[in-house]
Formats: sequence, C-alpha cells, structure tokens
Amino acid sequence: MEQVIIDFVIVVLGILFALFINKFNEKRKHTKRINNIMTIVINNMRHDIDLLDKEIAIMKSNDKLYQRYVDSKDLDDKLLIDCKVIPVGVRAFTAKTRGYNLLKDARIDFDFTHSELITDILHHYDVKIPTLTKCHVEILDYCTKNTEDMAGFSWFDSAANHDINSKEYLDYMRTNQFKKQVIFVHFLKRHYQRHLLDFQKKLSFLLNRCIDSNYK
Repeated sequence: MEQVIIDFVIVVLGILFALFINKFNEKRKHTKRINNIMTIVINNMRHDIDLLDKEIAIMKSNDKLYQRYVDSKDLDDKLLIDCKVIPVGVRAFTAKTRGYNLLKDARIDFDFTHSELITDILHHYDVKIPTLTKCHVEILDYCTKNTEDMAGFSWFDSAANHDINSKEYLDYMRTNQFKKQVIFVHFLKRHYQRHLLDFQKKLSFLLNRCIDSNYK
C-alpha cells in the first residue's frame, strides 16, 4: 500500500513538473516573440522619426516661401513660379506600421512588467494614424479640386505637362482665385504639420520607453 502511495505521488509530481516545464516554455516562447516584435517596433519608430525630421524641414521651408508670398506687395514672376505648386502639390508621410500590426495581433497571455507600454504604443498608433490619413486626404482632395479648376484654361497643359510658365499662367497666379487657393491649402498643410509634430514627439517618448524597457 505504501508503495502504491509513493508511486502515485511520483506520478502526480511528474505531471506537475511537466506542466510547469510546459508553461515555462510557453512563456519563454511568448517573451521571445514579443521581444522580436518590439525590435521591429523600435526600428520602425527610428525610421519614422528620421523621416519626419526631413519632411517637417521641407514643410518649414515651404512655410517661409508661403510667408514671402503673403507679405509680398509685388508678386514678381520668380516668386510666383516658386509658389505655383502650393495649391496643387501635396506631400504624404506614411508611417511604418509592420511592428504595430504585429504587436496588435500578438496575444498578450502573460503578465509582462511593461504591458502598459504595449498598450500605450497601440493607443498612439490607433489614434494618430487615422488622423494623419484624414489630414492628408483632405489636402489631396482640395489639391485635386484646384487642379480641376485650372484644367479648363488654355495654358494648363503646357504648365502642367511641360513646365512652361506662360504669361497667361503667371497672370492667373496673380488673381484672387489663385491666392485663395494658396492660402487655404497652406492652412490645411500647417494643420497637417502640427499633427506630424505631435506624432513625432510622442513617438520619440515611446521609443525611449522601449529602449529603457525589457523589450530589446
């Protein structure tokens, strides 16, 4: 009888040990998966921050050009030519979201010390990416409309397809219609720029948290 009890205890302990090992291995695999995903997330963040530095620098340069246009008492040909793409040109920033998508699809089955970090990253992308997309689409819609408004003029084909700045085209760029197009589209672009700056600032904050965490 005593031997039966001993055998039973050994079997139970063996089962418990096997379950412990299995659980430990599952947690280790999951941790490794999260670490791999976070490496991609960190690389994506670094790429986007560097790209935003370049994009925002271009936008700020365009701000100065726009201010020259608004402040000018005499719109000379050179300034008009420099400003001609403002109401019809749009730059788009596209965030790298592979890491975010992987993180969103990952199953967080265990109690990780930095699970709040993952939640904050997901929330940041969930909120900001649709906002940036909406801003870009809004600018694109107005730029498209402005292009369509110009398409009926005789100078449009040579200006749009052959980069010929005819007298008729320059005269059009001195009209109130063109000025209204420039002012409104630039207003939308400044709004977009503010959102890009907010996105970059929070991205830098999250990147530092990632680097300081266990997800390396």
